Amino acid sequence: DEKKEIIEKITESGDEGTGEKSILIGTSNGMYIFSSNGNLEKYIQTSSSVTNILVLDDITGDKQKEILITTSDKYFPNVQVYDPKTGEKIWDFSASMEVYDMNMLWTRQQTIPFDVELVQDVNNNDYRDIAVTSGYNLFLIDGKTGKMLWEFKGNDNLWDVAILDDLDNDNIQDI
Repeated sequence: DEKKEIIEKITESGDEGTGEKSILIGTSNGMYIFSSNGNLEKYIQTSSSVTNILVLDDITGDKQKEILITTSDKYFPNVQVYDPKTGEKIWDFSASMEVYDMNMLWTRQQTIPFDVELVQDVNNNDYRDIAVTSGYNLFLIDGKTGKMLWEFKGNDNLWDVAILDDLDNDNIQDI
C-alpha cells in the first residue's frame, strides 16, 4: 500500500513531423509520456524522483524532440536525455562539486540539480545547449552530447538559472 507515484512536473512536447503533442509527467519513480488523446505511449523508470523536464532539439534525427529530465539522485547520473519514441537513454551527466568530508577530506560529491534551462547553441554544433544549477555550481552542457562545456563555481547554492538577452554585445545570450 506504499504510495510512490507523486507528480513532480507536467510538460508538453511535440513531434516535428506530425505536429502531434505529447504530455510528459514526472513522478517519484519515473516519467510518463501520454499522447494528446490520453494514451500512454511510454513509461521511463528512474532511480529517484523526476525534478525537472525539458524538451530539447531533435538530436537523433527522427523528427521527435528528445526529453531531458533531472532526478534527485546522488548516486547515479541525475541529468538524463531520452528518445521519447524508444525510451532509450541518449546521454547522461552527473552534476558534482568539491565538498569537505571528515573521513575523505576534500572530495567531489554528486549534487542534485536545482534548475535547468535551454540556451542558444554556444559551441556552434547546431544544437541548443543546457544550463544546469546544482549545489554551488552552474554547468553549461552540450545539448547534443551531454559533455560539460564550462562550469561556474559560486560561494553558495545556485538555485535558479535565467536566460537573458545579450547584455555585453558578444552575440551570445547571457545567463
